[in-house]
Amino acid sequence: MHHQDLESINIGSGKKINENEKKIKKNTPNLEFIKIENETENFQIKKIPKALSQEIINARNVKKMTQKDLAIRINVQKDIINSIENGKALYNGKTKEIVNSIQKCLGIKFQKK
Repeated sequence: MHHQDLESINIGSGKKINENEKKIKKNTPNLEFIKIENETENFQIKKIPKALSQEIINARNVKKMTQKDLAIRINVQKDIINSIENGKALYNGKTKEIVNSIQKCLGIKFQKK
């Protein structure tokens, strides 16, 4: 069997790790993963407040507008108005801009903003 090459080849840094170092690396937790895990436990997605969505519905009904009419006037899709009024929309910067444009269109100042 002298025709077989049995020499070991090191790929990578060439630094050998002994068994004790392998055990230490396996047993120590990664601090980044712990940080992410702790953050996601308390993480909540902020939705549009129900009181604000109810105010939008009431103001729109007083002006005798449909969701489609309001969407056309402020140049957004009807589905966006629907999700805002149902309270399913995320309450982020984009949604706040849409709420501000709804205020201007309806000529009313929302209290629960």
